[in-house]
Amino acid sequence: MLFPKGLVNILVFVVLIGAAACSRNATLSEPSPATSVAASPDTQSVRLKDIIVERLPQPYYHYQYDEKGLVTHIDHASGEARYTALYDNKGRIKKLFNLIIFNGAVINNDTLIYEYTDDKVTTINMVNMRNVKFKEVLLSYDFSGRLKEIWWWNINAGKRENDRKVIFSYRPDGNIASYEDYFAPNGVFQLTATHYFHEYDNKVNVERNRFFKNYGEHFLYLPQVSLQKNNCLKQGFKAGPNELEIVNTFTYTNDLPSVKTTAFRVLSGSGAGLPVPSSNTAYTYY
Repeated sequence: MLFPKGLVNILVFVVLIGAAACSRNATLSEPSPATSVAASPDTQSVRLKDIIVERLPQPYYHYQYDEKGLVTHIDHASGEARYTALYDNKGRIKKLFNLIIFNGAVINNDTLIYEYTDDKVTTINMVNMRNVKFKEVLLSYDFSGRLKEIWWWNINAGKRENDRKVIFSYRPDGNIASYEDYFAPNGVFQLTATHYFHEYDNKVNVERNRFFKNYGEHFLYLPQVSLQKNNCLKQGFKAGPNELEIVNTFTYTNDLPSVKTTAFRVLSGSGAGLPVPSSNTAYTYY
């Protein structure tokens, strides 16, 4: 493979073409979402409908909302995962249910359970259809309330095993400046990649925190977390000798992104100087 695992979330349109196709014929069902409360910190002012990524199952993300602007369903990769959101009596995300039935058999019935400290998500426990916890995610914040670190642990026989961690740094304007991505293939964390974000526009970012999801992981829906307030125009990626430059060009409608064209250039390492396909991403709204 030309690029290491840490690059999946940048070159995902290449990596996932074959991997995501296996789930397209699945039949999905889920519990009905609970009635939302009147005042919720998780209400979305911009109701994003679809994110459509070129050469990937479409839509790559699809969102549904209730009448108050709370997300009730999230569909990923045209049925690879479909989440139903349940909220607590404060209007905060409490659980995400992912129920997928294929040929009459349940192939996934995972539940993500959210825990809070001072109204911030600090733990997400993932349990399977047998109600056994298989993964734990810990989130920590800096003194300004910005997301600082995310740790993923696999749970085997009740014991934690290192899986992944991400460490964020920020620019003075509140946008993310970089994040370091660590994996623990042998139980010890190793820096896999560093992602840099060099330049932003002044328009509203409607994705905010989707980009650090890797293939095969559950989507961490964090409606109160905004890693990118604005849209990144120029970013970089470095993993060992491999270095990549990414340039995003946006088209806007009513000050919201409608199309993003992403161009890639390999600066060093394997594949340096070779052409990399560009990618178009379309955004639709309710």
